[in-house]
Amino acid sequence: MAAINHRTTDRPPIDYLATPEVNTELKRYLKMDNDEALRQFLGVDIRYVSPRYVGPKDMVGAPGVNAAGKDFWGVVWKPVNYKFGTYNEIAFSPLAHMTTVEEVENYAWPSVDWFDFSHLKEEIARLNADRRYAIIYFAGGAFETPWYMRGMERFLMDLVECPEIAEAISRNVMEFYRARAMRAIEASDGQIDIIGSGGDLGSQRGMLLSPEL
Repeated sequence: MAAINHRTTDRPPIDYLATPEVNTELKRYLKMDNDEALRQFLGVDIRYVSPRYVGPKDMVGAPGVNAAGKDFWGVVWKPVNYKFGTYNEIAFSPLAHMTTVEEVENYAWPSVDWFDFSHLKEEIARLNADRRYAIIYFAGGAFETPWYMRGMERFLMDLVECPEIAEAISRNVMEFYRARAMRAIEASDGQIDIIGSGGDLGSQRGMLLSPEL
């Protein structure tokens, strides 16, 4: 938190995130059997918290990059094997066929009530019992979620051809993420330090879209 507040620190803050395959191999190499032991070994200063999904049973609780199946946005993900493991790819984007803002607005958008936040305060207290960590709640991807739902090519085209559709999708996504983040802050009694949001705006060849968009 000192670094965020532009104060001098004893060292750069450390975070760690990796794909499941890397995580598994690193724990095996270090002879560790759980993620928390690995984080402590690496000196990670950050801990992430999230609500529990309690919504419709035919959906998975996390966007499908983390779990195959239909996520709570209605996007369907399928596992694809590659040389080093498995990666989930989009098999169906529920807004791909829509041609009007009205169709977008009438879509069955997810409800914040599909998530249980009751454990957050106790979980944060447990995480901070022995030392103080920076607690992050990741709200969601403001750019990635809309194109998951619409399809990347179609969403990028919307930004030029049908900006009103792109705006309607993005607004609904952000209203949900904001409401869910506020619910998390309230349930944690203000113990969340950072609200995160992120996603890929570039590829290994350059930006995915013009900064003007």
